[in-house]
Amino acid sequence: MIPFQNGTPALNEFPIRTWIKIINQASLNISNLHLGYGDAAGFKPLREAIASYLHTYRAVNCTPDQVMVVNGSQQGLDLIGRVLLKKGSNVWLEDPGYFGVRASMINAEASVHPCPVDDEGLNIDYSAKQNPKPELIYTTPSHQFPLGQTMSVSRRLQLLNYAKKNKCWILEDDYDSEFRYMGSPLPSLQGMDQNKTVLYLGTFSKVLVPGLRLGYLVLPDDEMLEAFKAMKFITDRQSPILEQIVLARYLDEGHFTKHIRKMRMLYKSRQEFLIDDINKNLSEFVTVEPSPSGMQIILWLKKKVSDKKVAAEALKNNLIVNPLSDYSIKFHQKPGIILGYTAFDEKEIKEGISKLKIILQKF
Repeated sequence: MIPFQNGTPALNEFPIRTWIKIINQASLNISNLHLGYGDAAGFKPLREAIASYLHTYRAVNCTPDQVMVVNGSQQGLDLIGRVLLKKGSNVWLEDPGYFGVRASMINAEASVHPCPVDDEGLNIDYSAKQNPKPELIYTTPSHQFPLGQTMSVSRRLQLLNYAKKNKCWILEDDYDSEFRYMGSPLPSLQGMDQNKTVLYLGTFSKVLVPGLRLGYLVLPDDEMLEAFKAMKFITDRQSPILEQIVLARYLDEGHFTKHIRKMRMLYKSRQEFLIDDINKNLSEFVTVEPSPSGMQIILWLKKKVSDKKVAAEALKNNLIVNPLSDYSIKFHQKPGIILGYTAFDEKEIKEGISKLKIILQKF
């Protein structure tokens, strides 16, 4: 791993021995039924485990019959584009925001409308005045990517009311809500929704390992699930069954929540160490604020220099820092660079900041 690649968990902290033990148990006990083709919606015990976890920890209101297992959140985005959208469908996207969702919507030939975000989240008043009525609104309310703010309760209610009034869907991407370091997490939009307008998207890539390639969608009702099952069937038929069996046991036996608690403490410590080192060594060049959640922070450049040029120079020196401008369509921010910290220990962080200081001195 190269510092400061963002969005990657601490891979060396993954409890591989526990995982292998469950794999061995599952392999010995697997039945012929599980060796054939399965339900396109996913392994039922895994869907039950996901529904139970989400109800307890994210206040998501769903049954296992609303849960669909997908091959990572990116497949979830692709399926949404294929099932719910048609050529020219109006889609609101947070700007700046995750370019993976933008790519999926463009691939679906939707009409993408960038929406600004403020301290409370997606700016609905501005978007309603400036953009056509949407068929889908994409948002990251728990931890806006990449700016990091949490959508306020009042803004959540405003968004839900807007979706009800205008008969549009909300896609809630809850991609790293497990990692909150300050205060209590707000309940999911899905759990606040009384009108079945919210589709909820989650992933195990950020919590466990990206190579697992399993995520999930929580759909508003059984009827929509059937439409998504039909589309998944013709794209890849089903997600790998052994991985689903293992993950179901991993959740049911309590390993998942135990791992989250451990990682939350570790990542909080790593963020604190990183910010302290930045303030000691880079305060001449950048400003930084602690992030209450997530897996990355933003360094705001004090000089009016191109964040793309800074990132390019960093890459030459074996550092990965993402320019904030890469995530904007229309509403450009001040120059900044994004640093992931969760995958790196204190020694790697310190060495990375020393390199970054030399790089910033060139601008």
